Amino acid sequence: AFVWCRNIKEIVIPEGVRNIYESTFWGCESLENLVLPSTITSIGEDAFYACRSLKKLVLPDGITSMAESAFWACYGLEEINIPKGMKEIPVNCFSSCTALKKVILHDKLEIIGEEAFDGCSALAEIEIPEGDWKIVFFVISCSPLPLVVASLYPRIALVYSPLRLNMA
Repeated sequence: AFVWCRNIKEIVIPEGVRNIYESTFWGCESLENLVLPSTITSIGEDAFYACRSLKKLVLPDGITSMAESAFWACYGLEEINIPKGMKEIPVNCFSSCTALKKVILHDKLEIIGEEAFDGCSALAEIEIPEGDWKIVFFVISCSPLPLVVASLYPRIALVYSPLRLNMA
């Protein structure tokens, strides 16, 4: 629908919209501001791929699923708060978000998919609430974050290629 609309700076999706489908905003590289309604429940694969100028993103808690690579290569994205309705962050969901500094998780999250934050070279903080965590699988290729997370939250199992750390 809006693939490679390079001049769009702001998108306000109206209340009532429930799904953002695959590749809907692919390559909207000037997009700076995105407002999602509280009614959104799913975001499709590559929905916001290469939205390079997007800096801030508020994901409503009603989102229960995001597909692989939903926000891949959103170079300007600096912080992400994972919606409370999500149990899994899919494979490559935020890969190559090179400005991403902080990720806020919640206690219902069960899985962080392989390379979900691969190439997030600025990532320095992952906020993890206390709770009864199930094993979370986490693959990331930005050093030294995995060691910081492992030392702060020993109940989380980390998978760091090619090294596997299992903190119990």
